[in-house]
Amino acid sequence: VQPDGQRHLRLLEELARVTDLHVYGPAEAWTFLPANYRGPIPFDGRSLVQTLHRHGVVLALHKLEHVEEQTPSMRVFEGCAARCAVITEPMLPLVQRFGDALHYLDTSLSPRQQAQRIADIVQGYRADPTAFQRQATRAHAVFSESLSLDRLLRALLDEVAVRRARGPRPPRPQAVVP
Repeated sequence: VQPDGQRHLRLLEELARVTDLHVYGPAEAWTFLPANYRGPIPFDGRSLVQTLHRHGVVLALHKLEHVEEQTPSMRVFEGCAARCAVITEPMLPLVQRFGDALHYLDTSLSPRQQAQRIADIVQGYRADPTAFQRQATRAHAVFSESLSLDRLLRALLDEVAVRRARGPRPPRPQAVVP
């Protein structure tokens, strides 16, 4: 069994073989793909979205804990915010919220087959930029309508205002276990 950080190693190696893969982050995480490594992305609130947008397609792979808990990685949402086409695992919350606005990996396939499917998606977008634009726009619209920080923060502030208007809640009786 590989450590979770290497769970997608074969897929990424295969993907680097069949398409132009660009990877970012800490150098030590990408020693197995030196020709594809592009360096770290500054943490400045802009560079990540700009980098993703420049490439256009985001592969959002998840750690095993994310998959088991059905908790998507932020990379999915960052890719949508950057107006990218997003390829990811078919987690129920993502499928329910985004439908076919995202591309979902068939995780039952071998790493080589998955890599080829991803390469085919990228090649399809190169051949038909209008299809790419439609896909990225749909994913961005779903994100903007209900999942962006602007929307979520507004809903949180509204909820806090409602709770404050109700006043303090009386304490709930709790059992004490000695």
